[in-house]
Amino acid sequence: MTTNNSAVAVKSISRDELDTPVTWEEASAFHGITDKDVFVASIYTVLNKDKDALLEVPFIIRKVSFKAEERFASEFAIIHLVTKYPVKGASHFVMTDGSTGICAQLMKLVDERIADGHPTPDEGIVIANGLRKSDYLIAEGENAGQPATTYYLA
Repeated sequence: MTTNNSAVAVKSISRDELDTPVTWEEASAFHGITDKDVFVASIYTVLNKDKDALLEVPFIIRKVSFKAEERFASEFAIIHLVTKYPVKGASHFVMTDGSTGICAQLMKLVDERIADGHPTPDEGIVIANGLRKSDYLIAEGENAGQPATTYYLA
């Protein structure tokens, strides 16, 4: 179906066309997409399940914020960062962490920067050696004996 919108012909996609696999280029051509049509919600790639990607990778924390939610026993950190070089094809990441590792370290560091009168205590934090991790077995509770990992700022 073709409609006229401000003298520009727009083609609506049929059900058959929608169900037909196409390449990025074919879809762009079909819809007449140009660079001005590209929407990027965020330049940050979510990195929660694969923190190993930041092991020994230098990065700068652009901004860290802390949030508490009822479903979690404690606060967690929301970390926006940029790596010194691309990792997994990207350099800008956002990750969350509520552990006794990264989150606890950042809470302490931000508190220290506040006490020192830093103008932006939650921004511009250089992590020169990336992350390190500690693999261990849970010692107590219902998950005793299960493997676990805590990540730390290195």
